[in-house]
Amino acid sequence: MSSNILKFELPQVIRTTYSEPLDIFSALETIEFDIVQTMGTIGEMVKEHKHAVINWLDYSDFQKPFSDWKGTTKEAMIRQKFSFNSRIAKMGDIKATLIGGEKVILKKAEFQIRDITHEKQELARLMGIVTEVLFLEAVVYHPDSLTLMSIEDYHIKSLES
Repeated sequence: MSSNILKFELPQVIRTTYSEPLDIFSALETIEFDIVQTMGTIGEMVKEHKHAVINWLDYSDFQKPFSDWKGTTKEAMIRQKFSFNSRIAKMGDIKATLIGGEKVILKKAEFQIRDITHEKQELARLMGIVTEVLFLEAVVYHPDSLTLMSIEDYHIKSLES
């Protein structure tokens, strides 16, 4: 008796986007704000990136669109992005809990560069302080609903190592 092994691949386009619960602020006391403790290795990457941005010699570059950054700033951020993404790719599937309490499996995660013109940098524009330009975007599988969803870094409550 022979059998075929099926290989499942993630689709190029994920049509479902995670929506955080409306009563998210009622659960704030249960959210841990130490990113290294809640997100493990990925949290360490975020922390490392924030330190790099805040201590960057040409910090004023981050107040400009990506096209206006100096070559060294562009290269450093692109290299950090590729380094982080290759480390994440080697981790495989990671169990996660979203801020609404949903248990999911992180199937794919990548850091993306988002400069001062991106909507994710709205607070940075208002405050005049950029703390990061790499943002984690991911695809998770929710076993209870059998769906793939796209999420962003702030949707993740915790990751299991």
